[in-house]
Amino acid sequence: MRVWLLALLFCCSVVVAEPLIIRDAYVPLPPPGAPAAAYFTLINEGETRRLVDVDSPQAGMTMLHESIVKDGAARMQHVDYLELKKGEVVALKPGGLHVMLMRLKSPLKVGDQVQIELQFADESTQMIQVPVIAR
Repeated sequence: MRVWLLALLFCCSVVVAEPLIIRDAYVPLPPPGAPAAAYFTLINEGETRRLVDVDSPQAGMTMLHESIVKDGAARMQHVDYLELKKGEVVALKPGGLHVMLMRLKSPLKVGDQVQIELQFADESTQMIQVPVIAR
């Protein structure tokens, strides 16, 4: 009986990933009717994590994007995932990686907080609050 209980406890244990540290988060106020972009720095002090999706209740579509220059033209492309190794710092910033907030459900105002859910390959999530600032 004791061995069975120990086996059950071992099988049912849940490993909770250490949350990422988020710094310098902001959303520049977009023009009326335009999509918005969120920028922040991710600091991973835990084990390697794979960020596979982003979501926001304030946007109809939320995607991880990267700005690139190809054939002399700047454009954005979808990023399938970000691999965050232990000790790695990744900056989402203008002209590079960023979170696109498209089809906003209501206009943003300076001082608003945008909720963004980070979704990881291990099915864990982390909710962050990102302030809207003046451009």
